[in-house]
Amino acid sequence: MLLTAAALGETVVLMERFDFEGMLRVVEKYKVNYMPVSPPLIVAFVKSELTKKYDLSSLLLLGCGGAPLGKEVADRFKEKFPQVEIVQGYGLTETGGGATRMTDPEGYVGDEKATAETLDSEGWLKTGDLCYFDFQGFLYIVDRLKELIKYKGYQVPPVELEQLLQSNPEIADAAVIPEELTGPVFHCRLVLSGSRYPDEEAGQIPWPM
Repeated sequence: MLLTAAALGETVVLMERFDFEGMLRVVEKYKVNYMPVSPPLIVAFVKSELTKKYDLSSLLLLGCGGAPLGKEVADRFKEKFPQVEIVQGYGLTETGGGATRMTDPEGYVGDEKATAETLDSEGWLKTGDLCYFDFQGFLYIVDRLKELIKYKGYQVPPVELEQLLQSNPEIADAAVIPEELTGPVFHCRLVLSGSRYPDEEAGQIPWPM
């Protein structure tokens, strides 16, 4: 992104340390047009009341990556910010535009097992992403294979459960993790909207039907 901005003569605004309201102030002050974001930040835009305090009318485009963005979250964002377009991107760290330095003992040069886990016999890179094609031939990225939770024979993408939880207006953010010691059990870590519920009442969050 920095190279593209330099090539096109664009202005880049950098924050020394990220915080959501500070980012909103930056957008208002510098009339930011484009921002790279991740799905949790889109969720914050949708749910936070702080967005009403700042003039975000300059914002026209968000480049979203890092994980799939759920359609419901994207639709709710569009309702709140109709002037902003969201473009979902996909890219591999392994195929970036920079140089790669192989080091020992950190690297795995000469480690046939590790190499076989990354490259197949024809030299194709195993990205570790779970994808599918729909009937029209469009490719959809579901999640990273390493992050899938195995449950009763099913491969469950944590991001789908997290997006379901985040659809509840009482939940600001969610993280789903497996419990490896006790078997196929899911654990959820929740950030409640406005901290309106003490810990002992977290299990009583109303769920809209």
